[in-house]
Amino acid sequence: MAVANQESGLSTEASATWCVDVVIPADGGWVAAGWAVGARGKAQELGFRINRKRVPTPELHPRSDIPVLFPDRPGSDRAGFFLPLPTQKVVNATARRPLHLSLSVDGVVQPRLDYFYPGEHGPVPPPENRRRVHGGDLLSSYLLEGFSAFTKIERSLVQVAGRSYRSFGSIVDWGVGCGRFSRYFEPDRSSGRRSIVGIDIDEANISWCQENLPWMRAVHVDSLPPTPLREASADLVIGVSVFTHLRESDMTLWLEELRRITRPGALLAVTTHGPTTAARSGLSGQTRAILDEQGYLDLGQNPDIDGAVHDDPGYYRNVFHTEQYLRSIWSRHFEVLAIVEGLIGNHQDLVILRHPG
Repeated sequence: MAVANQESGLSTEASATWCVDVVIPADGGWVAAGWAVGARGKAQELGFRINRKRVPTPELHPRSDIPVLFPDRPGSDRAGFFLPLPTQKVVNATARRPLHLSLSVDGVVQPRLDYFYPGEHGPVPPPENRRRVHGGDLLSSYLLEGFSAFTKIERSLVQVAGRSYRSFGSIVDWGVGCGRFSRYFEPDRSSGRRSIVGIDIDEANISWCQENLPWMRAVHVDSLPPTPLREASADLVIGVSVFTHLRESDMTLWLEELRRITRPGALLAVTTHGPTTAARSGLSGQTRAILDEQGYLDLGQNPDIDGAVHDDPGYYRNVFHTEQYLRSIWSRHFEVLAIVEGLIGNHQDLVILRHPG
């Protein structure tokens, strides 16, 4: 299943999209700041909804970075917005009752583009930890992206496999970082028999999880398998922004390890950089051609977790995969149930896999 814009027939790479960068206090109230663009080569009416209710469209303002990424989108030169938010809805937001932000295109809401803001609750990692996961310091952005991914992945698991998080007894957050995703597996959401394990190569962030999220077992692992997790011990593996940073040889080793630690019939929900991320990354036509031809593209080292892998400083990369590559190569290890294009962060693809045993 590769999600496309049902109205236009375009892939998500070419469809209308938006990004909520941050939720911030402003002028005695609150605003959501970000950008929004219509489909490629097509004028469209973009609208905004807060908790499913339509709100007046704010005046759009210039954002110099957006026309560079989307030169063929009408209005990309004035794509920035500051969307006023109800103060009470922001300050009272929780994971159970989040602030729900939606984009509509020509009057049709696009659920795959939704954002969910859960408010500032529970222990919060310091900026230096968040930078190693999120690439920035803004707390609301960290919370917004983490909980939006948490919610949209569960939506997809229900849609593709008919299973919510509550149906899994053992969940592994592969690449847990400082709990951006798994902080929302709160103890009161968990059945007494469920176990949550977070693993990561970044010892600094694992230490933070061990000190601040004691209900989750946080385990530091080496950059290459095997992990200390038992064979066939996981019912669900979540991997947000992990395969997006692995060399091809390391990717293969981790696919083998994930198969080892999952039970027959277990599901995996992992993300990749696909065509939508490529469009938002400003890749040249020549680079895109290489990606399309080879199916896998390594653009070099990513510095976000410098120092985490002492014996291999170049371990953490920026990589891209095509759907054809995933269905050809990854199917050697797992059944590929669905590839949902541009879902996570409104640019990364979500790949849902099943252990075939």
